[in-house]
Amino acid sequence: MMRIHINKNVEGLVSYFTNSLSRDDYFFEEGKNVPGYWHGKLVDEFGLDRRVSQKDFSAFAHNINPKTGERLGLRETEGRRTSIEYCFNAPKSISVVMALTGDREILNAHRLAVKKAMEAVEKDMHTQVRVDGQNTYQKTGNMLYARFDHFTARPIKEENHPHARYSADPMLHSHCIAPNVTMHNGQLRALEGSVVHSVAQYYEAVYHSHLSKSLQDMGYQIERTKDRYEIKGVSRNAIEKFSNRTVEIEKLAKKLGLTDAKKKGELGAKTRLHKSKLDAGADLKKIWLSRLTPKELDAIRTAKGKVAQPPNPITPKGAIDRSLEHCLERNSAIPAKKLLAHALTLGYGALTPKQVRDELKSRSNILYAKDGYLTYLTTKEMVRAEDRMIEFAAGGKNTVRPIHPAYQIQRGFLNAQQRRAIHKILNSTDRVSVLMGAAGVGKSTLLVEIKEAAEQRGGHVVAIAPSSGASRGVLREKGFEGADTVAKFLRDGEMQKQAAGQIILVDEASLVGVKTMNSIFDTARKVNARIILSGDARQHSSPEAGDALRHLSEKASLKIAHVDENLRQRGNPDYKKAIDLLARGRARQGFNQLDRMGAVVEVEETKERHEKIAEDYVRSVEAGRSALVISPTHAEGRLITEAIREKMKGRGRIGQEERTYTIQRNLSLTEAQKKDPAVYEPGTVVQFHQNYRGGYVAGQPYEVVSKSKDGKIHIAKAGEKKLPLPMLAHSRFQVFQRGKLTLAEGDLIRITHNGKSIEGKRLHNGQRMLVKGFTDEGHIKLAGGKTLGKNFANLNYGHVQTSHAAQGKDCQDVFIAQSALSYGASNDKQFYVSASRARETVRVYTDDKDALKTAVARSGERISANEIAKGHYERQHRRRHYYDFLVKNDMDYDRTARKTPDKLQEPVLDKA
Repeated sequence: MMRIHINKNVEGLVSYFTNSLSRDDYFFEEGKNVPGYWHGKLVDEFGLDRRVSQKDFSAFAHNINPKTGERLGLRETEGRRTSIEYCFNAPKSISVVMALTGDREILNAHRLAVKKAMEAVEKDMHTQVRVDGQNTYQKTGNMLYARFDHFTARPIKEENHPHARYSADPMLHSHCIAPNVTMHNGQLRALEGSVVHSVAQYYEAVYHSHLSKSLQDMGYQIERTKDRYEIKGVSRNAIEKFSNRTVEIEKLAKKLGLTDAKKKGELGAKTRLHKSKLDAGADLKKIWLSRLTPKELDAIRTAKGKVAQPPNPITPKGAIDRSLEHCLERNSAIPAKKLLAHALTLGYGALTPKQVRDELKSRSNILYAKDGYLTYLTTKEMVRAEDRMIEFAAGGKNTVRPIHPAYQIQRGFLNAQQRRAIHKILNSTDRVSVLMGAAGVGKSTLLVEIKEAAEQRGGHVVAIAPSSGASRGVLREKGFEGADTVAKFLRDGEMQKQAAGQIILVDEASLVGVKTMNSIFDTARKVNARIILSGDARQHSSPEAGDALRHLSEKASLKIAHVDENLRQRGNPDYKKAIDLLARGRARQGFNQLDRMGAVVEVEETKERHEKIAEDYVRSVEAGRSALVISPTHAEGRLITEAIREKMKGRGRIGQEERTYTIQRNLSLTEAQKKDPAVYEPGTVVQFHQNYRGGYVAGQPYEVVSKSKDGKIHIAKAGEKKLPLPMLAHSRFQVFQRGKLTLAEGDLIRITHNGKSIEGKRLHNGQRMLVKGFTDEGHIKLAGGKTLGKNFANLNYGHVQTSHAAQGKDCQDVFIAQSALSYGASNDKQFYVSASRARETVRVYTDDKDALKTAVARSGERISANEIAKGHYERQHRRRHYYDFLVKNDMDYDRTARKTPDKLQEPVLDKA
């Protein structure tokens, strides 16, 4: 893996050099330092010896040029960045094999891989430059860094040892410390590493691709895992015997309520023991050998030289094909480096960065454009899909009769704006109509009025929505009998017959992607139906590629019925003002308004913050009020759930007698991932949502029981014979990971996958129900008379929801848990959805108000394929004009290109 850390403490950095970077007490004699070496294009600029001295390292930390003794010219500000650290860790099996066999070729391969990765980092390094009063990022392509190679993890206390012995596990890794300096136009400036950080997985993949390929060429067989790869022959059991520091950090993180990988990394840095803590004279190799069985040790010693090439290695073409399929399933356009990174992970042990980069360059269907400081790409096929959707909507203008132009609105309480929107839809002669409404404007009520108007003229409305909760829940509750999911409609011929010559209503249309919207349009064309889309383009986008509703509203020239008068928070003017600001995309101002009204609660300490949320939520429930707890991530949500359950137990709202059930959590794999044998580890669960020939039954869990050498997966139902996993049927199944769930009377649970109760009643994904007790057989009794079978595994706690799950719902009180654990999932759309769910009161709980404000101000808009295509063809047009200029003026192209690189700059794929 690769970890990036920003250093801001001058003396701390100097101490880090003396006490950590230059120490590794196992491979170097006591009193001798680990040698560090300078690398990068600026080594000669500063006249540095290749060997890192404490004097030079300290000078850079103090903003001093070691060559001249003068200040580097960088601003001296409080908390200034002193350096950026890039740390590269080899997979555990590689560290173990090197430590126990002494194979120096592994170290050489690791060093080469680090060098290649850091060359890629250096090539993409930027600095900030003020241009016309604005801060801009300018690419410099140069830097300086000191590399220190280490061979062990931090010491840990050996459990079950009578003398409290301390030891360290093998861990081959390198620290690359880059002083905060780069050169732009002959001037030394501060590094700007955010561009590199935003696609960090690419540089990590460069490291691993070079390392794994070198190992494969050396005679080690590389075996891909769901995360990375290991040396084949080193068993998982053996690997876990040398992962004690990881286990230690995980235990402490769980105790402190930390789930974020970055926070865990920081926790590891804060809690690590100094290497001097190792027992004096400890023979680490002897300790390591004592952990292994003879069979495990023999496998490690004989791992080299067994095979020259992996079986059935993936080709560059195959890697790019699968990477495109994976990356463009959920986004219409992606950073090119993210696509390359995924392609490299598929080819560990077989492919190099140059091979996948050259393959991508050879594709004539790929379009590139810059968005900000990153190169994005899409395909011509993605552009055509967006165009086809827009053409259907635009081509359907003025082609149908109005639904009911003379309709008299029945609900007298509707305001003027709502009435205008209803009449606009009912009078429309367009095949596709759009009701665009912000959160809390009463869209559902308007849809009911439109339905009644259509029925008054003998029409029929087939109502569908992306989720079970929105369709079988909200729409049916509003009176849309037979409302169902979009997926059900697209495969159900009977529902489609009902829509023939009628109206297809798509609610929560912002959650429909381009591919699915095209399928809806194709069905409407086939059955000659018109379509009404209802939603809010400012709320969450589809998990599928493409923001269909936004593209249609912007590109198809449709007459849109807008409703933006917020009614949900009308009883609280200050709260309403905040939501109105968020609805207009003014996230910072909306956040400030919430803060002014006391709705943003800052509690830095994790446990205290969780207890505060739990107390406020339980108090609301005890008062008989409807309440929601929302967190952007499942990880933070799980921690809040634990606090809520403990609080409810203390109040007697949850019983003391608990029962533990086996559940399964959806891994949310893309279709491309489901075709990859590496993701199927023993114990993984496969569940079909459609029957498949060969005896595969929908709704039944099949456990992965074995994987053959050629990558074929075998699955089995409990107590039955094993069957081959039909990879060709990947669209008919989902993949899950098993876990445990402890329940007691009074617990609130959430169904996570459609199913049925013991009584045969349907259970909908997202449905929440209260546990009333348990049967003698262990089945779960629910409020409302339903019983959940003890082997029903698709459930979880229902106290906390993500903002995606909460979209379309409302209640009296909302409590939002959004700390640093969830900043990565925070943006303006997410915060708008979360904050707008309450009718009366909202509370936002965080560990840092300023950091949260910055996080929620980020745009949640996704770039479209057409936007990339526009940038691509505009760039080509500019290039043609520039070439014409060169020819016309009889100028030497090569010479001019070197002098004017900016004019010829293309979003090319950098070498690594």
